[in-house]
Amino acid sequence: ATTVYEVAKNFKGHVDSATDGRFIISVNGVLPAAQPVARGANIAINCVAKLESLGVKAHAGLASGPSIVGEVTMPSLGKKQSLRVTFGRTVQRATMMEKIASAADVPCATNSTWQTQTDLETTFILQNIDICAVPGLKIETKIVGIMSVGGGGDDDQWLYQMHGVGESNPYRCLNAAIDHVLSNGDVEFTTDEGVNFVRSLRDP
Repeated sequence: ATTVYEVAKNFKGHVDSATDGRFIISVNGVLPAAQPVARGANIAINCVAKLESLGVKAHAGLASGPSIVGEVTMPSLGKKQSLRVTFGRTVQRATMMEKIASAADVPCATNSTWQTQTDLETTFILQNIDICAVPGLKIETKIVGIMSVGGGGDDDQWLYQMHGVGESNPYRCLNAAIDHVLSNGDVEFTTDEGVNFVRSLRDP
């Protein structure tokens, strides 16, 4: 638990709860912070890496959106204690993304929107996983695995680094294929058509 708290603190996150082996960490909720999506991804990737270095298999889910932030008062040790927490559909979606990350065996998963894609793609290695319906969203959305982080450190320097990871992304062809399907609706490839499409992406 100490490891998770330290990582959250380094990237200005707040640990809202720790129950049943699952941590809920908010960014720009209880504590204000710039670039919450990128900070959240850094927390997720670093927590997973540190836990696995301790022999704990871990996955994370990331979701961005409006949330309810408030204080929960509960009796503890004979006196009232107040906890500052974040809850709502965004938290539920993050939990769902964690389950998808576990099923897909990727460090972290998130549902991709234009904003999250913009915030993540210049600094993180991303892998498109699938296209599916997500509760609370009106349209089918792309599920993206956050595979590794391009920036790092305990300060804000990583916020402004443009690593250009797109061209060196080992999942570039797979990502382009799923983006193509998402842009063109229901598209079915025969085996030869699929191979030729991926080859056209790979070859200059």
